[in-house]
Amino acid sequence: MVEHPDSNRESADPVAPPPGPGERLRRAREAAGMELGRVAAQLHLAPAILEALERDDFGSLPPTYIQGYLRSYAKRLGLVADSILADYHRRLPPEPAPAAPVPRPAPAEVGLGRTRRGLYVLLGVLAVAVFLTWWFRGRSLTAPSAPPAAVQAPAPPRAPTEPVRAPVPGPLSPVASPPVASPPVASIPGPAVRRTPAPRRAAPASGVLVLRCRGASWVEVRDASGRRLVYDLLHAGEVRRVSGTPPFRVLLGNAAGVQIEWHGRPVPLPHRPPGKVVQVTVGTAPPPHTP
Repeated sequence: MVEHPDSNRESADPVAPPPGPGERLRRAREAAGMELGRVAAQLHLAPAILEALERDDFGSLPPTYIQGYLRSYAKRLGLVADSILADYHRRLPPEPAPAAPVPRPAPAEVGLGRTRRGLYVLLGVLAVAVFLTWWFRGRSLTAPSAPPAAVQAPAPPRAPTEPVRAPVPGPLSPVASPPVASPPVASIPGPAVRRTPAPRRAAPASGVLVLRCRGASWVEVRDASGRRLVYDLLHAGEVRRVSGTPPFRVLLGNAAGVQIEWHGRPVPLPHRPPGKVVQVTVGTAPPPHTP
């Protein structure tokens, strides 16, 4: 019987890693023919949150709400939520192992070490004392005797001093008269030149938006140019002031926990239960004139 040479050859292709929870959610959504924005509106979540879930970019989302987002998204697509959450936990980094305890020396060893250190210190002090005693005693025996005091010779007599004569004043020199200063010449002022100030350019209208949080909420704020000013999770008791060009487009993940103020006045929000998303536009009307 002749065997084919390729009959016992094993496939060398590497096994592809299993898809993550975000990839499974994306495939299920595309298989169902559902758009990302439509699913986000049904779940009352921002589209950016679902995009981060499908990319497995969990670092850009608040850790407190990640499992709730995954569970809601999986149920909406008809997937088993526990399986999605298990994939998410498997992708988390493993917790570091606890460090091994450092063995402590026995009390007997500690006492013996202290006794030895004390003995070494005592021997060192005795050696220094013996050396100093020997050194001072040798200096006292070899020191020379002091020489006798020298006899001071008598001072020679002083010569008589001559009287000091006062100098005779000479003839006085004439005092020079100070020069006469010429009168200053008055300058004639010329015609004044008037400078017209350059016209000032009108600054673009701007405003300050105040966000006061009574509870934790995901907040996204964009100004009239579409520039993103806030994209963060705000906690209870936090106050965020936003400056930019109105109108502002505000997206709140928990509308019941956030109060919006525009020019010092609260902005009414549509009633939503806690944890629901609300999108409003603030700053379309000019601010009221205060006298």
